[in-house]
Amino acid sequence: MAKKKRRVIPFEELVPRALINSMRDGPDLACALLGGAYVENAAGALLEKIMINDPDANGPNGVLNDAKGILSTASARVDMCYCLGLIDQVTRKNAKSIAKVRNAFAHSHQPIDFNNEEVKHECKDLHASLSDPGNVAVFAGMFGGLSTSIRPIKPLDPITSERLLSNARDRFVFAACWTFLVLHNAIYAVKSHKDIHDELMFGRKGPTPLPSGLTFLFLKKDAKK
Repeated sequence: MAKKKRRVIPFEELVPRALINSMRDGPDLACALLGGAYVENAAGALLEKIMINDPDANGPNGVLNDAKGILSTASARVDMCYCLGLIDQVTRKNAKSIAKVRNAFAHSHQPIDFNNEEVKHECKDLHASLSDPGNVAVFAGMFGGLSTSIRPIKPLDPITSERLLSNARDRFVFAACWTFLVLHNAIYAVKSHKDIHDELMFGRKGPTPLPSGLTFLFLKKDAKK
């Protein structure tokens, strides 16, 4: 049987509802691995969009998918996204901590969970806040059954926010979903190399439309205060 080639999973195949359900209801191992995989692939898909598709330059397939490629790891991908100005420092730090949690689970020689000291330490450093209306909507969507369109969402005070996210797993789930959404939204804020080429050559303009099925109902940045 031929070995399956490694590839960056495009955003169209990264289903947010599947991510939320698996991370919320699945075992700790699945939660950590899926959260890490979604963030890693989201960073790769973002980079792939802006890269020149030139096999002679080994990109984007080689640098992203080759086991020895310079952008084959989650950490390298998010560093590059940050250096190119595609994401901010908070998102970069979150993504790198999420990768460390994922690696702790993946490389442990014995079963571990979110009570593991190394895992708890990394999760403690994750940026997660319910003081922002948009973040509260994400949290309600993950833990409240996408009910944000039914009732108003109010931001919480910092103390209550920290209390609700004090559990390592809850904090990881929220931070992983939030980081994935930031990476996903970033792809619509940048133009691909092909888009730029077409504008220069043919004068084509206009934003890239959002693909159907990827309107995140649980991300309501206009949530009522």
